[in-house]
Amino acid sequence: MVQFATILLSIILGISWMNHPVKTHTPSPQKEIVDTTMVFKETGGRMDWCFKTNRIVMDMPAGKTTDIYSMDENGLDTINLTREMIGQELCGQKIEKYHQKGHPVWHPDGTYIVFQVMNEHVSNPPKMTEYITFGGNYDLWIMKSDGSLKQKLTENPKGYGILHARFSKDGNKLMWGECFNSSSDSSIFGSWHIVVANLEYSENGEVKIKDSFKLQPGGEKFYETNEFSADGKTIYFSSNIDSHKKSVNLYNWNTESKKLTKISEKPEVWEEMMLYSPTEKDTYAFISTRFFKWKPGMGYMTLRTELFLNKSGKVHRLTYNNAAEKKNKLSKLHYFIGDYCWGPDGKTLLVLYYGFQIGKFETKVVKIKLN
Repeated sequence: MVQFATILLSIILGISWMNHPVKTHTPSPQKEIVDTTMVFKETGGRMDWCFKTNRIVMDMPAGKTTDIYSMDENGLDTINLTREMIGQELCGQKIEKYHQKGHPVWHPDGTYIVFQVMNEHVSNPPKMTEYITFGGNYDLWIMKSDGSLKQKLTENPKGYGILHARFSKDGNKLMWGECFNSSSDSSIFGSWHIVVANLEYSENGEVKIKDSFKLQPGGEKFYETNEFSADGKTIYFSSNIDSHKKSVNLYNWNTESKKLTKISEKPEVWEEMMLYSPTEKDTYAFISTRFFKWKPGMGYMTLRTELFLNKSGKVHRLTYNNAAEKKNKLSKLHYFIGDYCWGPDGKTLLVLYYGFQIGKFETKVVKIKLN
């Protein structure tokens, strides 16, 4: 599969972006913007928070696989939504006990959850490049919020990869990043495109892809989808269109005017996952290496990222996990942000931390409350 192994820590990060150009500023002290930071889960994975129902979905380890869990805003009332899939024949596929499920995302009204499941092309046991983090040999599925009525949305060929499905604000469209040539030299990540699909909902609850189209705004590169604009006409994504082969920047693409806009200013600075606050149109969070001089040529093993907030043009650093900011040493435990999401109040964020050191790897989900 792609040098999905080369995607390694890159895709562990997840990716997503939005609106106006990110201006370069000296971050203000954390205390000006952050009220409290607390541990939400001692282990966890990719997550999403429904603004309408206030429920959270998250993939988490479940024995030797991963399952998708629903929980309340405090991490309680936890329900495993996918465990019962094991051993069943669903939509023409037998779900094996080693098949991972993850990357859940809420439909805007909270009635459905889209997620990824390993397909029949995956190895047994799965290779590291096929773990949920990397998206290799997966298909998209959809289910009701209570875990019922599971349906398969895609039938991908062997070697195809999927990452980060996202609904439009009205729930009528779905987009995702898709790898179709893992061995391509077009980027270190292989060749990807963005798929935008129109969904069809029936009265009995079934959901189908009515039609779809594929985008490569910058040619054959790496693409990871992030968010739709409010009107659904502009999509935000991360890519290495004109950055270092091992780095990613933020972009948006207007599907009507066909205009590509680069949001990041420095190609050598890794920036991803730009998500707007649900309550303040001039406020968004994003992940970046801007706090230290990362050298892409040294590889992902030295990559470290933090979460930042751009509020009315002023950038605030929200997390301070990396103490040795100017050092590129594998002997030091360093952190990067694997995923995050906003809460309905626009003041709360859930953040997935990955800590890495030779011989050591850890995850943790924290809740950040803003002033």
